Amino acid sequence: SDAGQLAEIHLEDGKKVIVGNALTPNGDGINDEWLIQYESDLNAPEVSIFNIYGQEIYHAKSYQNNWKGSYNGSILPNGAYYYLINFNQEKINPIRGTISILGKN
Repeated sequence: SDAGQLAEIHLEDGKKVIVGNALTPNGDGINDEWLIQYESDLNAPEVSIFNIYGQEIYHAKSYQNNWKGSYNGSILPNGAYYYLINFNQEKINPIRGTISILGKN
């Protein structure tokens, strides 16, 4: 994937999380799924994604890098969406940020 489409986040305990900040759900195998990389001693994160109106459009209790930019079976329109990532561990605050959906066919 393109390094310009990843955000590196340093957690309170010194651990590092890499979060994809762009999704291109066009089926070419590149950035088709939202990627979160984290150290193996962290729990799989709970993830919520919201549209610009604050409506939750995706939720996973134990995210597996499998969201493809869809809601109710349809790819979402191009634009900015907001995420909340929570590792549900002491001393690690939730991570908030934006992800862009780009290049929808």
